[in-house]
Parts: sequence; C-alpha cells; structure tokens
Amino acid sequence: MTTICPGFVRTELTEDNQFPMPFIIDADQAARSICRGLAQDRTEIVFPAPMAVLAKMARLVPARAWTALWLAADIGADQKRYARATIARLPGRWPGEDSQAAMLAARREMGE
Repeated sequence: MTTICPGFVRTELTEDNQFPMPFIIDADQAARSICRGLAQDRTEIVFPAPMAVLAKMARLVPARAWTALWLAADIGADQKRYARATIARLPGRWPGEDSQAAMLAARREMGE
C-alpha cells in the first residue's frame, strides 16, 4: 500500500482558487513524482520536496497551536467559525471545559 500526499497541483480544479497555493507544481511533475515513488516501492510519496519538509515539521506542532495561529491570521468569519468548532472537538484539561466555551463563542459570532 502506498500513501500519496501531493501538494498543490496546477489543474482545472485549482485554476480558480483565490487563496495562496505554495509550491504549486504542474500535473506532469506530479505524475513523475508518483511514478518515481511507485517504482522505488515507497510506502509514502510526498511532493513537492519543500511541502514534504513542511509537512514533516508540522507534525511536531500541537493541534491547538495550529488552530490558534489560524484564528490569529487574517481569515474570514466562516473559517473562524470552523476553527472554533475544531477547537471544540479537541480535548481540554477537563472534559467539556474547552468545548463548551468554544461552541458558545462560535454561536455568539453566528448570531445564535
């Protein structure tokens, strides 16, 4: 079994994206990377290389830290609601402590 983890690939699906797509590569480059990895019988194929390095480093950052960074970034209200809901699903120090506060904050922002 092989897991393929591509970064952004330039296709019809990505041409209308309005957000940054770091290290975007052409479809033929992606296909070569996949074929090369399969020929080498790799269990994991991650490309492009800069994205692979970032993905490996990101595993060291706690989920709560990523979410906090995301909330601090200049993102829209929909993404912030999603981030708060994500925080709500993460375990707190005491059962339900963080999840209740996050859900209340998300509901207040949504006007409920």
